[in-house]
Amino acid sequence: MRFKIKNELKEIDYKRLTEFLNDNPSVSFEVLPGVDLGFVSVNPTVITVEGFGYKMSTEILFKQSIGFEVYDSLKLSNELRSRLAVNRRNLQLSKIVMEPPDLEPDLNMIVKTIERIVNQVCNRFDKVVQQTIVLSAELLDSQLSMILEKEELVKRAEISRPFGTIHAKSSREAKARAGGLIPLYKERDKTYMYDAKRVYFLLPHDFVAHLLRCDDSTMVREEEFGTKGEEVLRDLVYKKRLKKYETLTGITCYYALDDKTRRYLVKFLGRKTSRF
Repeated sequence: MRFKIKNELKEIDYKRLTEFLNDNPSVSFEVLPGVDLGFVSVNPTVITVEGFGYKMSTEILFKQSIGFEVYDSLKLSNELRSRLAVNRRNLQLSKIVMEPPDLEPDLNMIVKTIERIVNQVCNRFDKVVQQTIVLSAELLDSQLSMILEKEELVKRAEISRPFGTIHAKSSREAKARAGGLIPLYKERDKTYMYDAKRVYFLLPHDFVAHLLRCDDSTMVREEEFGTKGEEVLRDLVYKKRLKKYETLTGITCYYALDDKTRRYLVKFLGRKTSRF
């Protein structure tokens, strides 16, 4: 079995793609994933808005300096040769498409050219490759959803900053996006349009250190936490994960952090975290 790319996209899929690109002209859309076979690799095939049309481009990389030999042995048509830029270690393939109906045949041209080049290199090195990449509506949907979700995060200003919040699917994802801060579960956002409905506070190291001092016998004054963490303190008290006490002289203190939250936060003490 040879290296093969199956394009299962239908007319409605190309229509959705062009509508998305027209609405988001600054986006580089990865229509075909990359693949690395070791001796040859293919970068993702990307579609972007170019002037009044669209540009499709990809790059095939060689481990050895065989670019010119591969180019000569392919015996490509003049049209295809005009779409290729050749170097010793790579071939760059691009195509400008002016009309949406031309996307399908031109993408098929790129797909077939990638197949030819990869299989030519496989034959050259006597390599047997059994791999098929399927370009499907499901893959297209996944890419569209991922890009829209990233844009939604930007709109919500979900950047990693002390006492900010982020949406994530799990605590593991929250940790990966926390940027050295400590994520602490806040709530579930049922109105969020994507799968990442869990909301996490991002806490700096010093704030967490103060929280961990709050045990049954130690009260920590509110001013020690600073003003930026007020929402976090209110949330913890409301959910009975932390207790609040106000003295007769009006001094607010916190104590008795619950065991579950304490165990979760203690895990991060030995890790590198932000102190800002």
